[in-house]
Amino acid sequence: MSGIETIGAIISLASVAIDSYKHLSQVYKVYNKAASARAARRAEYGLFTAYILDFFPEALSVMNRVERYVLQAEDVQAVAFMKSYTSSFNMIGVAGAIIAQVAITAIGLTRVEDSHWTAEAFFVVSLVSGALSVFFSCAISPAFHGLHNADAIKDFLAKPTTQMVKKLEGILNSAENHPRLSQSHLESLKQIYDARWRVPSAYAAIMLTVPMTLLNIALNAFLVGLGIYLGRMYTEDLIPSYGLGSLGILIFFLVTAVLGIGTWYIPQRFKSIEEEPLARYRGLLHANKASPPAIQPPGETTTPADNVPPPEASSTAVPQSMHSPRSGGGVRYDIPEDQIVTPSAPAQADSARPSADAVFPQPSQNTPASRPSSPEPNIAEMLRRPDFSDMMRRGSREVGSESMQAALADLIQAQQATLLASQRLMEAFQQEGEHP
Repeated sequence: MSGIETIGAIISLASVAIDSYKHLSQVYKVYNKAASARAARRAEYGLFTAYILDFFPEALSVMNRVERYVLQAEDVQAVAFMKSYTSSFNMIGVAGAIIAQVAITAIGLTRVEDSHWTAEAFFVVSLVSGALSVFFSCAISPAFHGLHNADAIKDFLAKPTTQMVKKLEGILNSAENHPRLSQSHLESLKQIYDARWRVPSAYAAIMLTVPMTLLNIALNAFLVGLGIYLGRMYTEDLIPSYGLGSLGILIFFLVTAVLGIGTWYIPQRFKSIEEEPLARYRGLLHANKASPPAIQPPGETTTPADNVPPPEASSTAVPQSMHSPRSGGGVRYDIPEDQIVTPSAPAQADSARPSADAVFPQPSQNTPASRPSSPEPNIAEMLRRPDFSDMMRRGSREVGSESMQAALADLIQAQQATLLASQRLMEAFQQEGEHP
């Protein structure tokens, strides 16, 4: 071998070695990722549940979809997620019934009893699995589990973390010894209840995949049993009239089964490889979903609405007046100081009105000099006084023209004016009684 050929062979071997190393590194990364995911499942769900999930690989994809579309989604998306599975259960039930009927027919094939016993055994497995898939498709219906709203669906598909479950068990054990829970225990229970949708439930995911798993078992068992029967039909010449035709039937069965299975599973595998970068991208986004809030760039200021303090709640209680008799025949009308609201600037301009805290002595026979010397007052003319009518108009003005504080002050002023008018009216009636 010449030197040039040796160099070419070395370069070729080097390129093959580099490509092989790249593929091996990719395989190693995939293995490490699967191992880390399995360790995380074992830590969260326990060793027993992790082993059960190995027998239901479809449950892992269901758990990923639950984490993506239910835990962090709106209620409408959770309901839509469960509705999609409900429609698929209806189709699985129909398909399972069909396969069970076909398995019953296969048990009655010509001279099936002269074939190997495993053929009939696989037909029986197909029959039982198909019937069970129909039953579980109905049993998993949301109506039978009380899944009538989004919260019930999330309770079924999710669960708290292991640490929260242990904390809840500790609180429940304490509650059994002390029926009256403390405030700290109540707060802990509330926190656990609010955080009950943390991780997908492995057993709920398995329940969702059981009907389809049984349907797959029923179909595979039927195909295996039929293959055994056709093989024995050729080797044992179960139907002599077929002759070499039994071999052709076996070949056509094998080719059809292999091509039919390959037309589905081969594209499915390539599609999973195609979606792997997007799956990694979604996993990265999910891992960083609790990102800190965005920092405000320098130079930007907050809007004035951000700096406006919340409005203070104003009291809407109406001050109540009180009256009490005084010694010497007087009556006192006043409003308690704790109910008086300080009027605003527009209302202070009207504060020069007569106060309702005045004392009007009641006339008696023992004090004739206390009788006023002014002529008898006219009540209608008194009600038409400018100050009284102005106060009444101010008491009926719209609140929108002034602030709430000013409106309350005006209401107090109007009430005081009303009390003053009542006092004057009482005095007039008393004077009328003395001078009939």
